[in-house]
Amino acid sequence: MATDFIAFAAGENFMLDAGQGSPIKAGMPSPAFFALSTYAVSGLASSITSLASIGEISVDWYTRASLAAPAASGGNLQYGTASWGTTDTTGPSAVKSIVLLSAASSGGASGVPYCAWNLIPGGTPVDLSQNNTTLNVTPLLT
Repeated sequence: MATDFIAFAAGENFMLDAGQGSPIKAGMPSPAFFALSTYAVSGLASSITSLASIGEISVDWYTRASLAAPAASGGNLQYGTASWGTTDTTGPSAVKSIVLLSAASSGGASGVPYCAWNLIPGGTPVDLSQNNTTLNVTPLLT
């Protein structure tokens, strides 16, 4: 059975280092930023510290989604819906995961990687190479 979730040590360390009065809600950044990756969870290592290693997509219509950290409920964090819409045919045909980060800038230059989920169990890709395609994701940490 394939693993569909991975936690990154860099994010875990950042949460442990955050003290009282920190802007972190429920141990997570708020807002949290979500990036789309061409890597399945199985292709990511928990030791990743560089965002250049997450395989983030790079096309004109793409930006990281920003979502406020929700209040924990029953040991879960249920984020709102992150949405991306294509405006041309330049997107990748194999987007496989979503990565929770602490920074808004795309391109792997900034932020701390916390964790990643496969978009579809097993890392089956989602095709974003067609115009007018919408991808909605509602991240859940359990």
